[in-house]
Amino acid sequence: MKADKLKKQIKRDIIHQFRCIEEEEELFLSQSWLLDDYASSLDAHSKKILEKAMNELVAKGLMAFNPKPQPGFQLTNKGFDLLF
Repeated sequence: MKADKLKKQIKRDIIHQFRCIEEEEELFLSQSWLLDDYASSLDAHSKKILEKAMNELVAKGLMAFNPKPQPGFQLTNKGFDLLF
């Protein structure tokens, strides 16, 4: 799969994971889910694209890194509006 297409698919997967979270107040993806569970299915090249996809979602203001109480990514208001 081409890098751009793969990056789009990875961003869709991340956004979809936010959709699957039942508690609206808990729209949070742990860093361990992204880097351990999700990334474990990716090869080395795809893991680099995962990092780029995550950075783009942050740069677009759809999610933000939240270091506490556990490291991970919080869906922003802009991201919430896009999903719901």
